[in-house]
Amino acid sequence: MSLQSYFLGVIGLVIILLLASSIARKVRLVDISDESRKEHIGAIPLVGGIGLFVSLIYGAFVFGVDVFYLYLLGSLLPIMIVGVIDGLHGVSVSPVYRVMAQILSSWIVIVATDIYIQDLGDIFGYGPLVIGQLGIPFTIFSVVGICNAFNMLDGKDGLLGSVSVLIMASLLLLLYFNNVIYQWAQIIVLSMLIFLAFNLDLFGRKRKVF
Repeated sequence: MSLQSYFLGVIGLVIILLLASSIARKVRLVDISDESRKEHIGAIPLVGGIGLFVSLIYGAFVFGVDVFYLYLLGSLLPIMIVGVIDGLHGVSVSPVYRVMAQILSSWIVIVATDIYIQDLGDIFGYGPLVIGQLGIPFTIFSVVGICNAFNMLDGKDGLLGSVSVLIMASLLLLLYFNNVIYQWAQIIVLSMLIFLAFNLDLFGRKRKVF
Protein backbone atom coordinates (compact mmCIF):
# COMPACT_ATOMS: atom_id res chain seq x y z
CA MET A 1 0.00 0.00 0.00
CA SER A 2 1.54 3.28 -1.12
CA LEU A 3 2.11 6.35 1.05
CA GLN A 4 -0.22 8.19 -1.30
CA SER A 5 -3.02 5.74 -0.49
CA TYR A 6 -2.42 6.21 3.24
CA PHE A 7 -2.42 10.00 2.86
CA LEU A 8 -5.60 10.05 0.78
CA GLY A 9 -7.24 7.67 3.23
CA VAL A 10 -6.41 9.87 6.23
CA ILE A 11 -7.54 13.08 4.53
CA GLY A 12 -10.67 11.36 3.23
CA LEU A 13 -11.62 10.01 6.65
CA VAL A 14 -11.14 13.39 8.32
CA ILE A 15 -13.40 15.02 5.72
CA ILE A 16 -15.99 12.22 6.03
CA LEU A 17 -16.13 12.54 9.81
CA LEU A 18 -16.52 16.31 9.57
CA LEU A 19 -19.33 16.01 7.00
CA ALA A 20 -20.99 13.14 8.86
CA SER A 21 -20.87 15.14 12.10
CA SER A 22 -22.65 18.04 10.45
CA ILE A 23 -25.35 15.78 9.04
CA ALA A 24 -25.68 13.87 12.33
CA ARG A 25 -26.48 17.07 14.21
CA LYS A 26 -29.23 17.91 11.72
CA VAL A 27 -30.90 14.49 11.94
CA ARG A 28 -30.32 14.27 15.74
CA LEU A 29 -27.94 11.30 15.49
CA VAL A 30 -26.26 12.54 18.64
CA ASP A 31 -25.58 11.60 22.25
CA ILE A 32 -26.98 14.27 24.54
CA SER A 33 -25.75 14.56 28.08
CA ASP A 34 -29.15 14.15 29.74
CA GLU A 35 -28.21 11.54 32.32
CA SER A 36 -26.17 11.88 35.51
CA ARG A 37 -23.79 9.10 34.45
CA LYS A 38 -22.76 10.98 31.30
CA GLU A 39 -19.80 13.31 31.69
CA HIS A 40 -19.75 15.06 28.31
CA ILE A 41 -21.36 18.41 27.59
CA GLY A 42 -23.78 19.09 24.74
CA ALA A 43 -24.75 16.91 21.78
CA ILE A 44 -21.96 14.70 20.41
CA PRO A 45 -22.38 13.18 16.91
CA LEU A 46 -22.44 9.36 16.84
CA VAL A 47 -20.53 8.89 13.59
CA GLY A 48 -17.37 6.96 14.58
CA GLY A 49 -18.76 3.63 13.42
CA ILE A 50 -19.96 5.12 10.14
CA GLY A 51 -16.49 6.54 9.51
CA LEU A 52 -14.83 3.18 10.18
CA PHE A 53 -17.29 1.45 7.84
CA VAL A 54 -16.49 3.92 5.06
CA SER A 55 -12.77 3.34 5.69
CA LEU A 56 -13.22 -0.40 5.21
CA ILE A 57 -15.03 0.19 1.92
CA TYR A 58 -12.15 2.44 0.82
CA GLY A 59 -9.68 -0.29 1.80
CA ALA A 60 -11.60 -2.85 -0.22
CA PHE A 61 -11.10 -0.84 -3.40
CA VAL A 62 -7.49 0.12 -2.65
CA PHE A 63 -6.46 -3.49 -2.00
CA GLY A 64 -8.65 -4.99 -4.69
CA VAL A 65 -12.11 -6.30 -3.93
CA ASP A 66 -11.68 -9.73 -2.39
CA VAL A 67 -14.94 -11.71 -2.39
CA PHE A 68 -14.65 -12.65 1.29
CA TYR A 69 -14.33 -9.03 2.38
CA LEU A 70 -17.26 -8.01 0.19
CA TYR A 71 -19.41 -10.48 2.11
CA LEU A 72 -17.89 -9.25 5.36
CA LEU A 73 -18.69 -5.62 4.53
CA GLY A 74 -22.21 -6.57 3.45
CA SER A 75 -22.76 -8.50 6.66
CA LEU A 76 -22.09 -5.35 8.69
CA LEU A 77 -25.21 -3.63 7.33
CA PRO A 78 -27.69 -5.11 9.87
CA ILE A 79 -25.49 -3.91 12.75
CA MET A 80 -25.00 -0.51 11.08
CA ILE A 81 -28.74 -0.01 10.51
CA VAL A 82 -29.71 -0.98 14.06
CA GLY A 83 -26.87 1.12 15.46
CA VAL A 84 -27.89 4.24 13.52
CA ILE A 85 -31.55 3.87 14.52
CA ASP A 86 -30.58 3.34 18.16
CA GLY A 87 -28.36 6.41 18.03
CA LEU A 88 -31.15 8.77 16.96
CA HIS A 89 -32.12 11.03 19.84
CA GLY A 90 -35.37 9.88 21.42
CA VAL A 91 -35.18 6.40 19.85
CA SER A 92 -34.26 3.31 21.82
CA VAL A 93 -33.74 -0.10 20.23
CA SER A 94 -34.31 -3.14 22.42
CA PRO A 95 -31.15 -5.15 23.26
CA VAL A 96 -32.94 -8.15 21.74
CA TYR A 97 -32.93 -6.50 18.30
CA ARG A 98 -29.28 -5.52 18.66
CA VAL A 99 -28.33 -9.13 19.44
CA MET A 100 -30.49 -10.34 16.54
CA ALA A 101 -28.60 -7.99 14.20
CA GLN A 102 -25.28 -9.36 15.45
CA ILE A 103 -26.46 -12.96 14.96
CA LEU A 104 -27.70 -12.14 11.44
CA SER A 105 -24.41 -10.48 10.52
CA SER A 106 -22.42 -13.52 11.72
CA TRP A 107 -24.74 -15.92 9.94
CA ILE A 108 -24.47 -14.02 6.62
CA VAL A 109 -20.69 -14.46 6.55
CA ILE A 110 -20.90 -18.17 7.43
CA VAL A 111 -23.56 -18.93 4.82
CA ALA A 112 -21.86 -16.86 2.10
CA THR A 113 -18.29 -18.05 2.64
CA ASP A 114 -18.56 -21.36 4.58
CA ILE A 115 -15.90 -19.96 6.93
CA TYR A 116 -16.36 -20.67 10.63
CA ILE A 117 -14.48 -22.16 13.58
CA GLN A 118 -14.14 -25.88 12.86
CA ASP A 119 -11.68 -26.87 15.58
CA LEU A 120 -10.38 -25.41 18.82
CA GLY A 121 -6.77 -26.36 18.23
CA ASP A 122 -4.69 -28.66 20.41
CA ILE A 123 -5.95 -27.21 23.70
CA PHE A 124 -5.61 -30.49 25.65
CA GLY A 125 -2.40 -31.79 24.09
CA TYR A 126 -4.02 -34.72 22.30
CA GLY A 127 -4.41 -33.21 18.85
CA PRO A 128 -6.91 -30.71 17.41
CA LEU A 129 -10.33 -30.68 19.06
CA VAL A 130 -12.62 -30.85 16.02
CA ILE A 131 -16.15 -29.56 16.57
CA GLY A 132 -17.39 -29.80 12.96
CA GLN A 133 -20.88 -28.37 12.34
CA LEU A 134 -21.10 -27.32 15.99
CA GLY A 135 -18.60 -24.69 14.92
CA ILE A 136 -21.41 -22.70 13.27
CA PRO A 137 -23.35 -21.87 16.47
CA PHE A 138 -20.03 -21.64 18.34
CA THR A 139 -18.74 -19.04 15.87
CA ILE A 140 -21.96 -17.01 16.07
CA PHE A 141 -21.85 -17.18 19.88
CA SER A 142 -18.21 -16.03 19.85
CA VAL A 143 -18.82 -13.10 17.51
CA VAL A 144 -21.86 -11.91 19.45
CA GLY A 145 -19.89 -12.27 22.69
CA ILE A 146 -17.03 -10.15 21.34
CA CYS A 147 -19.45 -7.48 20.08
CA ASN A 148 -21.07 -7.16 23.49
CA ALA A 149 -17.73 -7.29 25.31
CA PHE A 150 -16.67 -4.28 23.25
CA ASN A 151 -19.99 -2.55 23.99
CA MET A 152 -19.37 -3.01 27.71
CA LEU A 153 -16.01 -1.25 27.33
CA ASP A 154 -17.61 1.74 25.64
CA GLY A 155 -18.30 4.67 27.92
CA LYS A 156 -14.98 6.36 28.64
CA ASP A 157 -13.39 8.54 25.99
CA GLY A 158 -10.63 6.73 24.14
CA LEU A 159 -10.95 3.43 26.04
CA LEU A 160 -12.64 1.27 23.43
CA GLY A 161 -10.70 2.86 20.57
CA SER A 162 -7.37 2.32 22.34
CA VAL A 163 -8.18 -1.32 23.08
CA SER A 164 -9.17 -1.83 19.44
CA VAL A 165 -5.91 -0.31 18.22
CA LEU A 166 -3.90 -2.47 20.64
CA ILE A 167 -5.62 -5.67 19.53
CA MET A 168 -5.30 -5.00 15.80
CA ALA A 169 -1.72 -3.71 16.09
CA SER A 170 -0.74 -6.84 18.02
CA LEU A 171 -2.33 -9.03 15.36
CA LEU A 172 -0.62 -6.99 12.65
CA LEU A 173 2.81 -7.47 14.27
CA LEU A 174 2.23 -11.15 14.98
CA LEU A 175 1.41 -11.82 11.34
CA TYR A 176 4.23 -9.56 10.12
CA PHE A 177 6.80 -11.63 12.05
CA ASN A 178 5.34 -14.66 10.30
CA ASN A 179 5.84 -12.99 6.89
CA VAL A 180 2.18 -12.11 6.43
CA ILE A 181 1.12 -8.54 5.64
CA TYR A 182 -2.40 -8.09 7.01
CA GLN A 183 -3.52 -5.00 5.14
CA TRP A 184 -6.98 -4.83 6.72
CA ALA A 185 -5.40 -4.43 10.15
CA GLN A 186 -3.47 -1.45 8.80
CA ILE A 187 -6.71 0.17 7.64
CA ILE A 188 -8.46 -0.48 10.97
CA VAL A 189 -5.54 0.80 13.07
CA LEU A 190 -5.16 3.95 10.98
CA SER A 191 -8.92 4.58 10.98
CA MET A 192 -9.17 4.08 14.74
CA LEU A 193 -6.30 6.51 15.31
CA ILE A 194 -8.15 9.17 13.29
CA PHE A 195 -11.32 8.44 15.26
CA LEU A 196 -9.40 8.75 18.55
CA ALA A 197 -8.07 12.13 17.44
CA PHE A 198 -11.68 13.35 17.14
CA ASN A 199 -12.88 11.46 20.22
CA LEU A 200 -10.13 12.86 22.46
CA ASP A 201 -10.65 16.47 21.29
CA LEU A 202 -7.35 16.69 19.39
CA PHE A 203 -9.24 18.53 16.63
CA GLY A 204 -11.06 20.67 19.19
CA ARG A 205 -14.02 20.03 21.49
CA LYS A 206 -16.50 21.26 18.85
CA ARG A 207 -15.41 18.42 16.53
CA LYS A 208 -15.68 15.65 19.13
CA VAL A 209 -17.43 12.44 17.99
CA PHE A 210 -18.51 9.18 19.62
